[in-house]
Amino acid sequence: MADFNEVQSSFNFIFNNVYYQISHNDILYFEKSLNNNFTTIITKTSSYKIKKSITKITNEFKNSNVFFKTHQSCIVNLKNIKKVDFTNNIIYFTNCKINLLSRDKKKELKEILKRNYSNV
Repeated sequence: MADFNEVQSSFNFIFNNVYYQISHNDILYFEKSLNNNFTTIITKTSSYKIKKSITKITNEFKNSNVFFKTHQSCIVNLKNIKKVDFTNNIIYFTNCKINLLSRDKKKELKEILKRNYSNV
């Protein structure tokens, strides 16, 4: 499930006794909640709170070429980024923005975007 190009490209979880299967294309980012055991999944149309740490999610996507950890509390979907303000550390998506880009990850993100998405 970690590689975007695999047959199954969805993130699956159970929340309030309901099974969800969210396409990777719909996920904007994962953000760690104040309680380290919970993570919020922000999608194009909704958000979900799951009882899984950002570290466990990072491990699930360790071989992914689509998901990138931009901050100790955030994993973004590179394909859904509309623009990045590297001066102010803001990542823009279609309907929202986040300021979860650490100084340590800035250079790496810029290189990945230039390499994989030549319009950056």
